[in-house]
Amino acid sequence: MSKREFDKFLKERFETEINWYDKQSYTNKFWFNALSIYVIAGSIIVPILISYLDVSQLLIKIIIAVTSGSVAIAASINNLFKFQENWINYRTTCETLRKEKSYYLGNVDDYSRAKDKEALFIERVEAIISRENTLWLTVQKIEKNKTSS
Repeated sequence: MSKREFDKFLKERFETEINWYDKQSYTNKFWFNALSIYVIAGSIIVPILISYLDVSQLLIKIIIAVTSGSVAIAASINNLFKFQENWINYRTTCETLRKEKSYYLGNVDDYSRAKDKEALFIERVEAIISRENTLWLTVQKIEKNKTSS
């Protein structure tokens, strides 16, 4: 493999994947934390409203009902979209790819013995990406089977 081909792989495939996993990790972490904080806050607010306010007032009843319902919706969305699991999986894949580049650049592990370091790097990077894709597909199939049963 030529240096130019390898540099093209690094730029067009490797860095693109790193950036995608990094962004997806951040996005899923944000939504997991935001929805979790909302569920916690809403769960605390409802009993306080019921305990200390005049529940016979229509506005208070509406606020309590909307807050309770939105807490249930937020918890369900968090569960449905698996933001925490996705965040962890994407972060793990991103960091595993970064570690692989460090091994390649440091000429450690299998790279110190490889005849073609670039080919080994590409093979290992593709295996990491493939493993994450396979995991995602497996989870989707399990979820589909759960909902269709």
